[in-house]
Amino acid sequence: MSLLLRTTRSIRATEQGQALAERIQPLLTEMDAACLETARSTDRVQGRLKLNVPGAVMPDILPPLVVEFQRRLPEVEVEIVVENTLVDIIAAGCDAGIRHGASIEKDMISIPVGQQVQQIALVASASYLKEHGPPRDPVELEAHQAIRYRLPGGLLLPWNLQNGGEVVLVKPVTRLVLSVNALNTRLSYARSGLGIIGTFRNWLEDDFRAGTLVPVLPDWW
Repeated sequence: MSLLLRTTRSIRATEQGQALAERIQPLLTEMDAACLETARSTDRVQGRLKLNVPGAVMPDILPPLVVEFQRRLPEVEVEIVVENTLVDIIAAGCDAGIRHGASIEKDMISIPVGQQVQQIALVASASYLKEHGPPRDPVELEAHQAIRYRLPGGLLLPWNLQNGGEVVLVKPVTRLVLSVNALNTRLSYARSGLGIIGTFRNWLEDDFRAGTLVPVLPDWW
C-alpha cells in the first residue's frame, strides 16, 4: 500500500496516506504537549515518593522527616509501606527505604536518619510492680512475666542487658509474644499490667511523664 505519490517536482499523500495522517495527528499533538510539559517541569519536584520502612521508625523517627519533606516539596505525594522483613525495595515498587545500617547492601546510596544509637529500656506498669515487686537485679528479672517481640524469621528478640562492661542475657517468663508488626499496640499490654516489656527508650517519654509506665532496672538498659 502506497501512502505517498512522488514525482521529480512534487509529493502528495494518497487517499490512504491522508486518512492515516488525520488519525495520528491528535496523537502527535498530545505527544508534543507531553514533551513540552516535561521540559517545563525540570525545575519542579512533583509526583509520588513511595517509602519502604520498618515499623520501628513509625512512632518518632519518620513523622518529623515527612513533615519537613512535604513542607519543602508540597507537590510530592508520600506513600509509606511498612515492612519489617528485608526486601528489595526497588523490586517491591518503592523509591527509597529506611533500614538499620547493618542491613544495607554495600552498593546502595545511604544517609543517616534519626538517632544513631537507641537504648533498649525495660518498663512495667505501677500496678504490675506493686503486685509482683520490682526486680533488684537481672537474676530476679528472670522470674518475672515478660511481653516480648518475635522477629519475622521466628526468633524472639533477646533481652541483652548491660551495666558498664558487664553484659547479661536474661530469659524471663514469656507471658505474651507480639509480632514486630504489632508495634502500634506494643505498650498497651504493659500499661494494662500484663508484664515487663523491653522497648526503645525514646518511645517512652510520654509514658514516663504520665506515669503510665515505670522504669525497671534502668542501670542495666
